[in-house]
Amino acid sequence: MRKNQIDKNLEKTMVELIRYGQMISSHNLVVRPGGNISFKYNNICYITPSELGFNKIGPEDFVGVDITRKKIVSGKRKPSSEISIHIDIYQARPDISIIFYTHPPVTIGIIGAGARIRALFPDFIVYLGQEIPVIGYTTPCTQRLSDMISGKLEENNAVAMIKHGLTVVGKNFKEA
Repeated sequence: MRKNQIDKNLEKTMVELIRYGQMISSHNLVVRPGGNISFKYNNICYITPSELGFNKIGPEDFVGVDITRKKIVSGKRKPSSEISIHIDIYQARPDISIIFYTHPPVTIGIIGAGARIRALFPDFIVYLGQEIPVIGYTTPCTQRLSDMISGKLEENNAVAMIKHGLTVVGKNFKEA
């Protein structure tokens, strides 16, 4: 594949991820710039930048980080402060290509009240199992949080975090 074709595929994926980010924001699944989203292209994790809301990003704002070396390889901005979570998930789950890491207020309220998010529809079971696992509160932006999330996602496609949010993964946009 020629370099221009690769660049067009990369930009097309970025535009699609931006569209999903805008949907997440318009459906109030994040508060302010909270949350981050990424996709894997070859061995690079392209992630939204730190402190820029989903409704404000363009293709030029993504930061590319080599998954193996954990080094920034493209972009002018600072990657999300939760970049290690994305890298650790991609390393633990080479089968996935998309990560949505959000702070949905309703989900935070449900799990904060001690309730669980259980399957209501057949598609839920297919993609997420009978129930979304929940991890206890852990300080954001820490390796401990990254280890807990990536550990739960080794055998699940979603994990809820008490007082924090929800992370979902998939092989493609629809699955995530």
